[in-house]
Amino acid sequence: MPDGVEVLLEIARGVDVVVQNFRPGAVERMGVGYQAVRAVNPEVIYASVYGFGEDGPEANKRVYDPLIQAAAGYCDTQRGLGSESRIMRTLVCDKSTAFMAAQGITAALYARQQGAGGQHLKLSMLDAGVAFLWPDAMWNHTLVDDPSPPLPNLGEIYRITRVADGEMVILSVSEKEFGGICRAYGREDMLTDERFVTLAARMKNAMALVETLDAEAAKWRVAELAPRLAAEEVPFSVVNTRARLHEDPQIRHNATLVETEHPAAGRIRLPRHPLRFDGTPTVHRHDAPALGEHTDAVLTEAGLTPATIRRLREAGIAA
Repeated sequence: MPDGVEVLLEIARGVDVVVQNFRPGAVERMGVGYQAVRAVNPEVIYASVYGFGEDGPEANKRVYDPLIQAAAGYCDTQRGLGSESRIMRTLVCDKSTAFMAAQGITAALYARQQGAGGQHLKLSMLDAGVAFLWPDAMWNHTLVDDPSPPLPNLGEIYRITRVADGEMVILSVSEKEFGGICRAYGREDMLTDERFVTLAARMKNAMALVETLDAEAAKWRVAELAPRLAAEEVPFSVVNTRARLHEDPQIRHNATLVETEHPAAGRIRLPRHPLRFDGTPTVHRHDAPALGEHTDAVLTEAGLTPATIRRLREAGIAA
């Protein structure tokens, strides 16, 4: 009976891509690292996804998304005016790493098609997290030798505005939009207030500006304020709760979510793929497989007999 390594290498012989996210050195110790897989499949695209990196002082640490958020600067980015750092309550580094890995694998497959052959693709969550964060949240630190004052942090711009009966995001990044907010609130006098008359003045007096705008917003209900903001072409959105997201008019119009019947869970709601392909439209073909659901099919495709598969299951090698 073959052992698990032999089975995995036999499967790897006929695949295009292998992805592993063990700690550095683990797959090599198990005998299924890049060189071992390449020996049976020279054209393979082998993607290794690490936490802090393949090597270095932090490489062997256990890794979870919040740890990368802390190391990559996300927690500091979430500071509001005068507040403490915060963890984003979503697996932003896990997901951004997955997107970058998928993009890299696609690029490697295209390069192989153009004659570059197989290759080993390496990616760390830390590097992916920093790259994802940099263009907006790290703009103050791009020009290393520039002595000019730093640009405003997004923590002073990206805020929740609490109105009388709910929450909104109301954003101004231009003088026209700031003027629109003041007019929507009925506070045209703020446009001549020396504390707020220019962007530089508003940044200098950010706390006073926030307190003033918050006090004005609290006087309005969403249904009253929304049309006034729209009339002034101020960027805004009502804060959707997760429980009511599926009822949002634009979500419904976009058909962002689909409902299907799961054999075990019953009716489920999921986002459909956000990309809309004209020539090859995406369809929901099947749900994620249960543990071991496709084991027989995969091992049979690799050339194993039913008797061998049964013995692998009995030995605990196959699920």
